[in-house]
Amino acid sequence: MLQVVEPVPKALQQDAVKVQAGYRDYQEISFSRGALKRLYALTLTLTLLLALFSALGLAVVLSEQFSRPLGLLAEGTRAVAQGDFTRRNPVQSRDELGVLTESFNTMTAQLAEAQRKAEENRRAIETTSAYLESVLANLSAGVLAFDNAFRLRTANPSAAVVLQQPLADLIGVPLADWGRRLPGLSAFADLVAQGFRGGRDGQWQRQAELAVSSHTRVLLVRGSGLPGEPAPGCVVVFDDVTELAEAQRDAAWAEVARRLAHEIKNPLTPIQLSAERLAVKLAGKLDGSDEETLVRGTQTIVAQVTAMKHMVDDFAIYARQARPGRMQAVDINALLLDVLGLYENLRPHVTLKLADHGSVIQGEPTRLRQVFHNLIQNAIDAQADVASPVYDISVETRGEELALSIGDRGSGFPEEVMRRAFEPYVTTKGKGTGLGLAIVKKIVEEHRGRVTIENQPPRGALVTLYFPLEGAKT
Repeated sequence: MLQVVEPVPKALQQDAVKVQAGYRDYQEISFSRGALKRLYALTLTLTLLLALFSALGLAVVLSEQFSRPLGLLAEGTRAVAQGDFTRRNPVQSRDELGVLTESFNTMTAQLAEAQRKAEENRRAIETTSAYLESVLANLSAGVLAFDNAFRLRTANPSAAVVLQQPLADLIGVPLADWGRRLPGLSAFADLVAQGFRGGRDGQWQRQAELAVSSHTRVLLVRGSGLPGEPAPGCVVVFDDVTELAEAQRDAAWAEVARRLAHEIKNPLTPIQLSAERLAVKLAGKLDGSDEETLVRGTQTIVAQVTAMKHMVDDFAIYARQARPGRMQAVDINALLLDVLGLYENLRPHVTLKLADHGSVIQGEPTRLRQVFHNLIQNAIDAQADVASPVYDISVETRGEELALSIGDRGSGFPEEVMRRAFEPYVTTKGKGTGLGLAIVKKIVEEHRGRVTIENQPPRGALVTLYFPLEGAKT
């Protein structure tokens, strides 16, 4: 190893030092450049992230600010969809969103007003419907509504009461099929069908006698077509005017009876007296055959005049008006026993059952006696050809009414007589005016009572009188 040590020149030495210092500076700058690059990268990354998050936050804030009116509109739309029309959104700007919000508020206000009016109309319709239902339910007349194919749409309760048929089972059933469904309505259905076929402009009115639950009732039926809107069809209104018709008929007969009693009774007595005077004056002055003819003729005149007097008396009784001042407490048991005392010959054939208690009514004893006499005489006449007649007489209390029944074992009432038994001149006897039951009915009704008649098996008739007991509510 050879080492040579030689001093270098001063200038070279300075250059070497400068080179060494420059290299050191280069290394320091090179190290610093890497650190700065890492620092700048981190700084830029942080700045970018901060800018990004700031942008996102600003975007969220701005989007919330911009979308808030739309959200309110969406909530309002959902509320409207659920039927809440009270939502109102504040108008915060005059741009398109503000115009849209204002339009939405106007729309909800109009919908709320429409809903209010619809609710008022619904309540008005419900009130009107309830009122009509109440009127129809409490209407004494029957009301039937049909569609344009004469299918029953509705019927009020009074219709079923008047017709005594379950009309609820006929809802939707054509009128032509009523007879097959309910045979008892066949005649009524035919009457309605004929009315609409023969009516002018769908308007018609008829009065007819129809069988209702084995009783003949007089119905006044009116029909009318309904306008085409909202539901075309027709309506039938009918009422039971049996009592009214009977009252009009009774009033007419009473007037006829009053006039007959007044006009006929006056000349009867002079006729009878004249016939008797002729018989006395000519007695012993004529030959045998003429004498016999005179006697037979005068007896015939007197007998017929007597019969006419009885008939006039019956008419007078029928025409007599009620006298409320004569009403008093009457014990039906005692009055009936008093009347039966005049029929001693009937005692063996009478079956009598009296009420144990409570047989007092308000009445006129004289007219009640007339009723009992008429009914007993009818029972006697009905069994004129019966070898062993029977008279079933009973008095009993039924609720707040007193029922007096008189039955016999005669031939009973024919079917055609049952329907008109209480009309004058309706009788099954060969002789008589037919005023017996008419007088009975009139007197009983004047006592606020009623009369029923029926045939009882195997034969015979039963007449029952119903009177309100004294103190009973009427």
